[in-house]
Order: sequence, then structure tokens, then C-alpha cells
Amino acid sequence: MLKNYFFFFLFICYGTYAQQTGISDENSAQKLIESEKLANGISLYPNPVEDVLKIRSIGIKITKVEIFSAVGGKVKELRSNFKSIFLGDLTRGIYLIKIHSGKDYTVKKLIKK
Repeated sequence: MLKNYFFFFLFICYGTYAQQTGISDENSAQKLIESEKLANGISLYPNPVEDVLKIRSIGIKITKVEIFSAVGGKVKELRSNFKSIFLGDLTRGIYLIKIHSGKDYTVKKLIKK
């Protein structure tokens, strides 16, 4: 079961990297820098979370947040109120949170206690 989670996480991370870096050599370096800024400019706390997840973004406008279960099903989607997200209705486990900023996005791991 843990092996399946690992491969799903690896698949999501690779997809994020491939989409954000593009296939053009000219744009790949710039896209990589932008995706690193996005990933480093967003932090989740507390992680592991019990009921309320807070998202802090420094100089980044978040446009959408999606939360996926470890098996890939979308469990929540938000288009506003990103700073404080109630997760008390989720079961314990590992989730992936996809944070969008315009056309770019980053994926982070989230643990629900």
C-alpha cells in the first residue's frame, strides 16, 4: 500500500515538473526558476494538521487550491479563502495539495492527523 502512495506521489511530482518546465529549451530555465519561486514561496502549517490548515504565500497570488487523496481522488477544491482551510471532515492519512497561481502550480504533501 505504501508503495502505491510513493508511486502516485512520484507521478504527481513528475507531472508538475514536466508541465511547469515545458518542452522548449529557451523557456525551460525561466520556467524552472518560476516554479521554484512558487514552491518556495508557499508554506503549509501546521503539517501534520488536525482541523485547520493555514497557507502562507509570500508575494504569490493563489488562485485555486485542490486537495487529493493518496490514491488520486479529488476530495476538496477551493477558489477563495485560502489562508485558513477547514480539514476536520477529512479522514486521517496522506494527501497532496495542489496550489495554483495563474497558469503555474505546485504540489505539496499534507498529513492529516
